[in-house]
Amino acid sequence: MYNWKTVLITLGVLVGLKIWSPYLVDNIKWSYFDVLHQQKGEKLIEDIVLVDIDEKSLDKYGQYPWPRNIYSDIMLESHYTNTHVFTSEGNYLCMDGYGPVSVAKVALESITRQIGWELGQHGITANCIQAGVTPTRALTKISENWEEWIEKTKKRNPMGRTTEPDDVANVVQLMLQPGADFINCSIVYTDGGEHRSGTFV
Repeated sequence: MYNWKTVLITLGVLVGLKIWSPYLVDNIKWSYFDVLHQQKGEKLIEDIVLVDIDEKSLDKYGQYPWPRNIYSDIMLESHYTNTHVFTSEGNYLCMDGYGPVSVAKVALESITRQIGWELGQHGITANCIQAGVTPTRALTKISENWEEWIEKTKKRNPMGRTTEPDDVANVVQLMLQPGADFINCSIVYTDGGEHRSGTFV
């Protein structure tokens, strides 16, 4: 028999956490999801390589941005045929506090196009995935007005909502299918049409 007092207290704590820190609850949910997968014995996809710009890679390859040959050598050596990077609407729209990220995104798109163009002859494709404004922990680090960004996005997005992490994950999964092997040097929009809705502000 349930102890309803315990259930109500637990529910109250969870609701309070959701209001106080929405992303803490999401992190708990994702951690629980990982545990379930491990218990079922399901293996995560192992043929995905993440190239991190961290201390280890900076020590190995030198100051960022790296020459194109470094990216091409990594891909040719690892025999991976699909490269996906993430860009944003800030690559062409002005957003409060987004200047440095905007510069990086424009450079990233240029590098990605060039990688796809130069390595296409080897069957290697490179594309950018442009998600819409997505309520994640990273968003809270970009601007103090991130909550306002979310509300504005809901109004300007044709589908009346923000992009969710699952939306982006689903597109990545589609892009990894053999049927997507001829998509190259492109920006794939994953935002419900948000990029067609005029200026951000």
